[in-house]
Amino acid sequence: MAESVAQTFGSDWTEIKLDALTDYISQWNKILSKYPYFKRVYIDAFAGSGEREQNGKVHLGSPLRVMSLNAFDEYHFIDGNSTNCDSLRSHFESRTGQDVHIYHDDANKWIKEHISDFNWSKTRGIMFLDPFAMQLDYNTLEQIAEQTTGLDLWMLFPASALIRTLPRKSYPLQDWWPTLNRFWGDESWREFYKEEEESLFNFDYTGAEGEDPLAYETVIARQSHMDILKGYRSRLEKIFPAVCGDFGMLQHRNHLLFLLIFVTTAPKPSSQGAAMNIAKHLIKAINTPSL
Repeated sequence: MAESVAQTFGSDWTEIKLDALTDYISQWNKILSKYPYFKRVYIDAFAGSGEREQNGKVHLGSPLRVMSLNAFDEYHFIDGNSTNCDSLRSHFESRTGQDVHIYHDDANKWIKEHISDFNWSKTRGIMFLDPFAMQLDYNTLEQIAEQTTGLDLWMLFPASALIRTLPRKSYPLQDWWPTLNRFWGDESWREFYKEEEESLFNFDYTGAEGEDPLAYETVIARQSHMDILKGYRSRLEKIFPAVCGDFGMLQHRNHLLFLLIFVTTAPKPSSQGAAMNIAKHLIKAINTPSL
């Protein structure tokens, strides 16, 4: 028999994001209860082990918190770590009456291969995308947007990891370019960089009259981190029917770590409205100003 394993990670922001997710599911479920003909599915990519430990205390992870709501007909948990999958099985093997599926697989690969397996004309769902860092491929999101309807996504965007990978005064190391291209979807992240002339002195120096100025050097400068975050939102808006205008700012000691993002593949504004209103309310409870 497999044993449960508590992963060691997170802080207060971890509970904040899970509170938003579960609060949304509770309100979403009340609305969907009026439409019993839809099958309700939950998909948790990067699902983890089901528990995490922080300061000697064990907290329930997203799989166990969501399961406790009894809001779905099917549950699909994906994780690339076999130990995490075994831990999830240990939590669910004694449960009956719940249709639970656990997959030891790469989340991007599983989504690309299986997201079209669901009959989205008769299915409504929620997906939670919670990678540790820049593990989520942009073309995975493209495939979700193209092949689903009626799927709401809560996504954790690794703001801190991305900003660290994009230095302010130079291009990233070329070893990181494939990761950035995969995460961003193409090489357009390079547009955040431009060449500037920077004075070598603390004052303007142009040389003697008629002399070529020699007091400047050409440097690489990156746009602000807020420009980068807005840029990613623009990329989401290109592929999803509706993207929440506010992002949840998840911080630790006043340092931005992640953004909590909500999007939906519901094609009709009438279907998007309630989802967006709920998401905006929950996100505003987390943070501050919209981007």
